[in-house]
Amino acid sequence: MGGHSSLYTAFAERLAAQGYVVLGVNHKYESPYLLDAAGRLISPDHRYWDSIQSLKIPDQISAEQYRQLRGERIAVYAQDLRFCLDRLAMLDDSLFAGRLDLDHIGIFGHSLGGAVAIDLCRLDPRCAACLNMDGTPSYHALSDSLAVPFLFLEEMELDFTQPGKQIVYERREGFCRRVQGKAYRVLLDRAEHDGFSEERLLLADDREEQTAARRQLAHSAGFVQTFFDRHLRGLPAEGLEARETDSLIIQTF
Repeated sequence: MGGHSSLYTAFAERLAAQGYVVLGVNHKYESPYLLDAAGRLISPDHRYWDSIQSLKIPDQISAEQYRQLRGERIAVYAQDLRFCLDRLAMLDDSLFAGRLDLDHIGIFGHSLGGAVAIDLCRLDPRCAACLNMDGTPSYHALSDSLAVPFLFLEEMELDFTQPGKQIVYERREGFCRRVQGKAYRVLLDRAEHDGFSEERLLLADDREEQTAARRQLAHSAGFVQTFFDRHLRGLPAEGLEARETDSLIIQTF
């Protein structure tokens, strides 16, 4: 929905520094800009999203129908990622040829990308661990489960007086409970949805907001690394034990 992989550089650099190979995917017609192999600019095309977001709930479409249409698009993105994994497996003349451990693939995404990560793990058995940063699972995933370790990284906003907030919270918790592998739910205090990318940092108006944005990125990246270290590399990584403080809630399932 207009995001770009460059906004997640902090996560990619941290993982790469630990020996991971990180692939960032920009979806055709969805990213703000994309260049093909010939250097031609591919412009975004948001007609699909515009068409469903213009529909009024419940007058023109039910909430369930909206989630179904949203899920259809998420499924397309998951196929994009599967295509990228196929291309990685075919590399034979690059720096990475013969150096990729395709039996230990971790998938992570933010917001809509987090929902896509879940769909890919339901689709492709090559995925060994899944991490979602503040993205509600797709319509189809909510009635299904995952067979791989899963981490849900979220903002700790528990003000259920907001319409729909409690429903979203309970949907996400229910999904975690159905995961067949080990599942974690990490809720960060003073986190913001846009702070799981570098957008919050780039748009910060003052030093205080910049500091808060950097803190959220660092905190989030630490959990991403810890999760993948534990479930992709088998390292005795600490920090995912169930606990609750004023600034952090970790649930395990």
